[in-house]
Amino acid sequence: ILHVGDQIHLNAGIIELETITGAKVILKGVSHLTLVQADQFMLDEGNLFAHVPPQSQGLTVDTPTSRVVDLGTSFGLIVTPTRETEVHVLQGLVRFDLVNSSRETTITRDLTENTAVRVQADSRKMTRIISTPELFVQNIVPDQPRLIAHWKLNERETSQTAQDSGDNLLHLNILNKQGQSPFTGCPAPQNITSAAGPFETQYHKLFRTLSEQEAALFDMRRFTIELWARNPNIKQQGDSDTLFHYRNTKLHSTSQFNLFTDDHSGTLGFGFLDSDNRYVSFQTKKTVPWEQDRWYHIVFTYDANTAAPHDSIVSFTRTPEFSSRPDLQQTLTDIADITPLTPGGVLAIGGSTLTDISRHWGGDISDVRFINGIPARYQRQQNSNSK
Repeated sequence: ILHVGDQIHLNAGIIELETITGAKVILKGVSHLTLVQADQFMLDEGNLFAHVPPQSQGLTVDTPTSRVVDLGTSFGLIVTPTRETEVHVLQGLVRFDLVNSSRETTITRDLTENTAVRVQADSRKMTRIISTPELFVQNIVPDQPRLIAHWKLNERETSQTAQDSGDNLLHLNILNKQGQSPFTGCPAPQNITSAAGPFETQYHKLFRTLSEQEAALFDMRRFTIELWARNPNIKQQGDSDTLFHYRNTKLHSTSQFNLFTDDHSGTLGFGFLDSDNRYVSFQTKKTVPWEQDRWYHIVFTYDANTAAPHDSIVSFTRTPEFSSRPDLQQTLTDIADITPLTPGGVLAIGGSTLTDISRHWGGDISDVRFINGIPARYQRQQNSNSK
C-alpha cells in the first residue's frame, strides 16, 4: 500500500500498481515514481504504462517538464535521465500539458489514439514521433511482444558505438581494425535527430558478437524487425545490400539470417539456415525501385506458426516516408523454420560478417528495432496480406 508522498525507486525489472479507483500502472526498468495524490503520480525518470478504465478517468502523471491527464485511455510515458519526455497514446485520448518551472501550463494538446510526441528538456515544442506500443509492458504476461533491442542510430558524429536504448543494452561497435564510424550527422526520418550512414564500405558496419545469454534473447520462432533505410548500394545487387545480418563463421559457412534488398528492382528478401541446416532465401515478387534520397519504413515479420517444419509465415512491408500507404507489401507462406542463433556469432547492421567485403548497405539506416513476437498492428497486416 502506497501513501501520499511515498516513492518507488526501481533499478530493474517490472512492478505493477493499482490505484484505489482501479487504474493500472506498470513501471519498467530504471524508474523513479512518487505518489502525489490518490490519482496523481510524479515520474522523474523511467518507463510507465497506464491503463485507465472509465471509472478511473482523470489519472494524472507529471514529469519534470509536462503533465499527462487521462481522458479515458491507455498510454505510455517515458522520461529519460536527461529529462526528455515521450508520451504514446495507445487507446482513447489524453491531454498533454507543457509546464514551466512553476508547474504552470504553457501549452496544451489533446492527443488521440495511435499518436505520440516527444519534448526535449530544454524545448517548448512538441515533436510528433511514431507511436510504439511495444516500448511498454502492458500486461505482466509472457506472450506479449517484447522489445529485445532498439538502436536509434542517432549518435553524435564520429561515434564508435551505437547505443541500444532497450533493457538488454546490446550496444553495437565499429570494427576494431580499419573501422570507420557511420555517424556523420546525416538527416533522419520522422523527426528523429539524426541517422547512421552512409554505410559505403565494409568498414562502416556496426556489430556485436553475441554471448550465449544474448543469443538466447532472440526468439527466432516469432519476431519482428522494423527500421528506416534509404539509398541502398548501387554498385552491387541482391543480398549485397544487407540491412540486418547474423552469422557464426566458426560453425557455419553461410549466414544464419540476412535481411536484404535489391536496389535496382526494389525487391525485399531474406535468407537463413533452416532446421535442416540448409541456407534458403526468398524475395518479394513485386518490383518497386527505391527513390533516391527518400526514406522507407521497412517491417519484416516471421511466424513459425505451428510445430510443423514448413508452415512459417513471413510478411514484408515497405512504406515511403510521408505516405500513409505501403508501396510494397507481400506475405509468404509455407516457409521453413529458422535455426536459433548460435552464440559467438556476429550481429551486424549495415553489413554482414567482419571479413566480408562485398556486403554492405551503401546508404543510411535509422531506428532499428528487434521485437520478439509480432505487434498487433503488424499481425493484422500479415493476416490481411495472406487473404
